Amino acid sequence: MVSDEEPIVKEAFRQTELKLVELNRIAEAADRRAMAFAGFAGVIATLLFSSANNMPLEWVNYVGGIVVFCGAYLAATSAFPRGFYTPGQRFGHWEHHLVDGDSFIDALKFRAAENDERIIKNEKSLDENADRLKSGVSVSMAAGVLTATIQLFALLLLADHVP
Repeated sequence: MVSDEEPIVKEAFRQTELKLVELNRIAEAADRRAMAFAGFAGVIATLLFSSANNMPLEWVNYVGGIVVFCGAYLAATSAFPRGFYTPGQRFGHWEHHLVDGDSFIDALKFRAAENDERIIKNEKSLDENADRLKSGVSVSMAAGVLTATIQLFALLLLADHVP
């Protein structure tokens, strides 16, 4: 055994636990952002629906509101419950090391490697949910801007025809 192996393994294991803690914080913040945006987009959709009868092209507001709402739903799905690994493990996950007679360092190496796999899965989940949130934001914002632009041009065209 290399003389520095034990402190290195202990530090590596500690770092994997810290990474899992940080990924959980990032996931919580991402969920809050997703739900805040979904709420905001829901308000925008409601405004589009409620103002439709005051617009030159009523149907544009209804279509725009539906698309904004779909984007809000897509953003909200990024915060749906998902499998996500947290730091720490139950005793049962360590028990086989005792039964097998593993050394403390070997058990810690095994657990650090297992944490690495969990970190990779958490990062993949975060990436997938980030893509979903970005898609929802893009859909909602594009629909809102397009609806407003179409209505603005319709108002300008009507203004040219008013005596």
